[in-house]
Order: sequence, then C-alpha cells, then structure tokens
Amino acid sequence: MKPLPALIAALLLTGSLGSIHAFSVIIVPLEQRFGASRGDVSLTYSLALISLTVAVLFGHRIYHRLTPALMGAGACLVAGTGLVLAAIAPALVVVYATYGILFGFANGVGYGFSLIAAARAYPKRQGMAMGLVAACYAVGAIVFAQVLKLVHEPYGLTTALIVHGLAILACGAVAGVLLSVSRLRMGHPTPTSTAGVRADLRPVILLWLGFGFGCMSGIVAFSHAAGVVTEAGGTGRQAVIGVMLVGFGNAVGGLMIAGLADRMPLRLLLVGLPALSMAGLAALALLDGPGQAIVCLGVVGLAYGAIAAIYPVATIRRFGIDRTPRIYGLIFTAWGVTGFAGPWIAGIIYDIEGGYRSALALAGLAALISASAGACFKLSAAARAETART
Repeated sequence: MKPLPALIAALLLTGSLGSIHAFSVIIVPLEQRFGASRGDVSLTYSLALISLTVAVLFGHRIYHRLTPALMGAGACLVAGTGLVLAAIAPALVVVYATYGILFGFANGVGYGFSLIAAARAYPKRQGMAMGLVAACYAVGAIVFAQVLKLVHEPYGLTTALIVHGLAILACGAVAGVLLSVSRLRMGHPTPTSTAGVRADLRPVILLWLGFGFGCMSGIVAFSHAAGVVTEAGGTGRQAVIGVMLVGFGNAVGGLMIAGLADRMPLRLLLVGLPALSMAGLAALALLDGPGQAIVCLGVVGLAYGAIAAIYPVATIRRFGIDRTPRIYGLIFTAWGVTGFAGPWIAGIIYDIEGGYRSALALAGLAALISASAGACFKLSAAARAETART
C-alpha cells in the first residue's frame, strides 16, 4: 500500500465536502430567489446536518462494499449532483431534497470514509492523519465561503452552486485516482457479541457525552459569533472578523491535534481541550470590548476544532480500526443532537434576556461536562498496550 496518495485523497474529499459549512453565504440569495423567510431557508442547512449525521451513523455498512476509489469518487458524485440540482431547483422544497438531503448524506459518507481511510493509511500515526482530515474539513468551509461569494456577486446563485458542484466532482475524480493508486483496503466491520456490547456501553456513553457537550460549547459560539461581537460593541466588519476567526481557529485546532495526538496522553487532551473552551467562554462572558470578544471566539473555535479531531482518535484507540466505523457512527450522533439544540437554545435565551451572557454560561457548563466525561474515560488494557507499541 502507498499511504501518501490515500492521505492526499482523504484531504481532497474532506476539503471539498467541508464546503457544506459555508451555507451562510447563500442564505440571502436563497431568500431572494424563492421569496422565503430566514427560518424556511435555514431549514435547508438543518436538514443537511441531520442527513450528514445519519450518514456517519450508518456509513460503516457501506464503506467496505465498494472499492475505496469508487467510495470516494461516488460520495463526491452524489454530493456534486445534489448541488447542481439545487442550482436549478424551481422551488425551495426541491432545495431541501437536493442540498439538504442528497448533498448532506453524501457529505457524511465522504467525511466518515475519509477519517477511516486516513487512519488505515497511517496505522502508526493515526492521530496525525485523522487530525489533518478534520482540519481540512474546516479549511474547506473557509475556502468555499470565499469562492461562493466571488462567483455569486457577478454571476448569480445558479452559477455559484454549479461551480460548487463541479469543484466537488473534480476533487472526487482526483481522489478516486489517488485511492486506486494507493491500493488502500478498508477491511470489514467486526461483529460484536451481546456481551461485547454491554462491555462497550460505559466507554461509548463517556465518549458520546464528551464529544457532544464539547462540541456544543463551540457550536454555540460558531452560530452566534457575529451577534456576540455586536453585543460587545463591535461594528459589522468586526463581527465578520469574529466569524472568520472562529472558522480559522477550528482549522488550527485540527492541525494542532495532528501534531499532538500521537505525542500527548489521550486523557490530558480529552480534559484539557474542553477546559480551554470553558476558559474562552468565561472570558467571553466577563470581558468587555469587541477586540477581546474576537480573541475569545478564536480560542473557543480552536478548542472546538481540536475536540472534533481528537474524538475519532480516542474511538479508534479504544475500539480498534475495524470496530471504529460502527462505534464512531454512534458517538457522532452527539454532534447532530448538540448541533441542533445548542444554537436553538442560545437563540431562545437571547430572545428572553436580550443578551448572550447566560447562553455563554450554559455553553461553559457543557464544556465542563465534556471535561468530566473525558476525565472518566479509560483505554482498555489491550488498547494501552497497543498504543505503547506504536
């Protein structure tokens, strides 16, 4: 096997598919095209995140059924097709089906597949490989936000979405070639006995809680970053900078895990990263001024990106690479639940109180729960011995 082509392919896949999180750029154009409300248009993104979560949950059932080359190229083919169909959609409900469900589901399949492919390509440096994949997913959102904006302004929404879809198709074609050259093999999922499921229950619950509440603290900051900066007295330009810095911090967090996951104790990262998020949120709630708010948002974004990258590593170290696709799919549902609930609850609190301090305090509590779950998590004796050998 040639590991480098497989890793580059995984980075191409996640870099292009991470563009799903650039959705905010097309919210207003969709409103204008269909004469729809902000809530109706935003449902597209919610459907995409739900579809993404379902795809990661059930992805282990299909990763081994096609060759890696066909799996990677196929995920991009479906995703790109969904975007092109959304570009020519005659009604918003068609956008729900094409962007929300089709693009969202293909996105989850490609993301979950890329994590496992990278880990199989570098079995002795899984933290590095999976951290790079998670970081590239975040970078994709930043890059495509600019691409969509640049294409939309002179040429319109239809052209922007078609270019978006064609870019993903091109990345999928190149990734397919690279995966074919790499000769990567995905393996088959390992069946688990009833006794094995019972033994796995405690660590799965701890990982679910740690991942879900750790991500919730960052997602609240992500979804309301502009409002937080504005509340701190920031201008519209400063609000945009705050949003960009959260995204940049997200990417840096994944890169940080790529460098640290194979060198630092796992539990230290599972506890320390949500603690970093909690510190950033506390400072965000207590300090005044847009400059301080922007810096704190960057810290929270960094912690979020690192948390999102370390939990697949924790799963693979505890359960092994053959069982990880199934179990990580279960754990990833925590991201879907908190990704839906966090921004919504923060918005309700803002409507009631007219500010974000209580919402930020709630996000800090979520980070504390994540750190507590991480402190209780332990690798099995076999997993500790395997980690020591590698």
